[in-house]
Amino acid sequence: MRLCTLAVTLLVAAALPGAAAAAAPPLSVSGNALLAGGQPAQLRGVNYGFMAADCIYSDPEPNVATTTAAMQSWGVNAVRLHVDAGCWQGSGGRPSNRYADAAAYRAAVATRAAQFEAAGFWVVLDPYGTDYMPSPAINTFWASAAAGFAGDHSMVFDLYNEVALDQLSAVGPLTGGNRDNPAFANPTAAPWDCWKSGCTVNSTGGGHFAGVGMQTLVNTIRGTGATQPIMVGSLGYNSELGEWLSHVPADPQGAIVLDQHRYDFIDSSGGGSAGFAGFDSYLTGEVAPIAQLHPTVLGELGEIHCDDGLTAYSAHALSSIDALQTAQGLTVSVLGWDWQTSGGGYGCPTGDPPGYMGPGGPLLLRDYAGTPTAEGAAFRSWFLAHRGSQPPSVDQPGKPTGRRAAALKKCKKKAKKAKKRCMKRAKKLPV
Repeated sequence: MRLCTLAVTLLVAAALPGAAAAAAPPLSVSGNALLAGGQPAQLRGVNYGFMAADCIYSDPEPNVATTTAAMQSWGVNAVRLHVDAGCWQGSGGRPSNRYADAAAYRAAVATRAAQFEAAGFWVVLDPYGTDYMPSPAINTFWASAAAGFAGDHSMVFDLYNEVALDQLSAVGPLTGGNRDNPAFANPTAAPWDCWKSGCTVNSTGGGHFAGVGMQTLVNTIRGTGATQPIMVGSLGYNSELGEWLSHVPADPQGAIVLDQHRYDFIDSSGGGSAGFAGFDSYLTGEVAPIAQLHPTVLGELGEIHCDDGLTAYSAHALSSIDALQTAQGLTVSVLGWDWQTSGGGYGCPTGDPPGYMGPGGPLLLRDYAGTPTAEGAAFRSWFLAHRGSQPPSVDQPGKPTGRRAAALKKCKKKAKKAKKRCMKRAKKLPV
């Protein structure tokens, strides 16, 4: 099944303000850098869950034109688009709500992606899941979706929302699971081995199933001929990096992107400013070494104190990401959680339901016209401060760029004194 995304893009471009002139350029990977049209790029955007929630829970999607205009006014350049594999394939009694069948749902996803791209946003396609590991249905999803979107190079593929295994998940026996406690996953292989290569795991819905590893999903995508960058998470809901480099899936395109999810309640049980030190240690000690080798995205970033006086974590995290780029030349892309207002079990600022995840969120919006929560204001300020800018360099730490060698070669042609000065300057250039 091929989805004519280019045709859909052209059809919707005229309907969106400024869309035709701002279409998202193609993305690719070079070493540890994301490139857009050959120039260094940083994704600065938001998560958008309505294409999954509208199908599964009948959670109505807000007006798309209003949403797109609000995102543009914030300076957003990327949207992580959550979709549901069951709705895509027509399994498990889905789709429901306003989609007549799976074909209608697939067409709606293609249309939404094209609308966002026509408005100037890169799209991160993410199959949302709620089990410890991707199921075979996720692999089937990618066989279809990657083939359908193979020609859409304004898109990035995010393998799976979150793997809930963690580094402490005990191997077997299979007893039945609870996704809020990865200790019940009981994989039949060591967690990192299971993450990469797959294994049998408990299911949160009871029983057990054959969890599909990240390498299989990458192979499935590449088997369709799709060459897009692929975001790959980690253990612990995409927050544990211990053995990531030794287990990262092989990719013939060399386009694997690290995907991490970070919230204040991970770095401090109370959230807020108490998590500053934890985030900084994680960023410089765990993320930075991998960012020297792979493009890196915080696919989710947010805080439970999203609209009260304790809101500060997001602003600090974004500032630390800027500091990392200044100090080490490493670019980390960021997608804020979540482009949503209170309601549907989420509360911000009222704390609905009471006691759940603290006083609220993480939510970016007070309304869909774009009025931000306090957390959202931090993201909006950061987006606008960087709008139109690009990372300063695609030089990759530890990898030769050829600049020094080329300069030294030119120096050899100069006279003796000039040659000495020239070589002194050249040796200061990146290798």
